[in-house]
Amino acid sequence: LLANAVAIKNYHHMNLGGSIGITLSLSPSIAVDETSEADKKAAVIQEGLHNRWFLDALYKGTYPQDILTLYQQYNPAFKPSTVDYKLFKENKPDFLGVNYYSPAYVNADDVRPFGVNWQNNPDTVKAFNGAVRPEYLYKLLMWLKDKYNNPAMIITENGAGFGERDEKLVNGKINDALRVNYVTRHISAALKAKKDGANLQGYTVWSLFDNFEWISGYKSRFGMVHVNFETQERIPKQSFYEYQKIISNYK
Repeated sequence: LLANAVAIKNYHHMNLGGSIGITLSLSPSIAVDETSEADKKAAVIQEGLHNRWFLDALYKGTYPQDILTLYQQYNPAFKPSTVDYKLFKENKPDFLGVNYYSPAYVNADDVRPFGVNWQNNPDTVKAFNGAVRPEYLYKLLMWLKDKYNNPAMIITENGAGFGERDEKLVNGKINDALRVNYVTRHISAALKAKKDGANLQGYTVWSLFDNFEWISGYKSRFGMVHVNFETQERIPKQSFYEYQKIISNYK
């Protein structure tokens, strides 16, 4: 965060005429058991660790006190200075990139750091990247609007992979119906947030091509275009054509 603030400061001083921002991977937190006070507390902590820690520094110029206190239990020597906070406040990003795939389902677990356990995916049909909840993309964008003074936002990553069931090549075609459903529903949620006042300026699907994923290598396919990694042949999937329709019709 300090390096980001310095980069923003230097870029603005260069007067290049463009915009500079930062991309964060953001996940709203959901208590696994919403009747459990412990799970609800864990969800607040997870949301603070994963989202507010960065966003508060970027847009409010300070770290959230509840999370700062938790970190200082592990490292009492960590004490942000007034110089740090001044650097944050004077060098806000011009835009926020939002990587969104899924919310975080959280439960309390005393053996985990901070007493928080992130349960990745309760869905029966599982995506590699977590539970399919487009309504939480809407909630996230509106939360950013209301809590952080509606910054300029670009969805820099949003997409899904469901494994072989969605990647079968049949007669030269790939009908990735689950990905089509994911992408179209999330775009609808994003456009609803924009209509309701969120300062959303762009959307980028992840990803155009099947590629090397930093967690799973070549095992997890996220692309709208199938890539034969041995021959390098490219085959557009059904999601490619559905996305083509969406962007062709967008006004």
